[in-house]
Amino acid sequence: MANDPVYNYQGPFRAEHLSSGDPYELSSGHPIHCMPTGGRGSRNTGYGLQVLETDPDVESAGVDTGFAPAPDILRAPDVAVGNVPNAPGWVAGVPPLAVEYADTGQNE
Repeated sequence: MANDPVYNYQGPFRAEHLSSGDPYELSSGHPIHCMPTGGRGSRNTGYGLQVLETDPDVESAGVDTGFAPAPDILRAPDVAVGNVPNAPGWVAGVPPLAVEYADTGQNE
């Protein structure tokens, strides 16, 4: 969002402090509140996953998968393609493709 503060210091949180289902992502240890997706956005996320996941070259895909490229960073793209293991916990690293949907009324 255009009016979000810019942090020039390390925040106190790490990915290990968050649980699946918590409405936050992390940026340099600072929590970012992520509101739930509306009806139209959730339908489009489902369609996007279905289209991308059925590509024969795609080995794995997921919705809202938590990726932790560093201990103080956590991102959960709407759809992730690749690097989505069938295992519990946050995924180390990043996906080769991350899809985020934006809709009317979102300021992100």
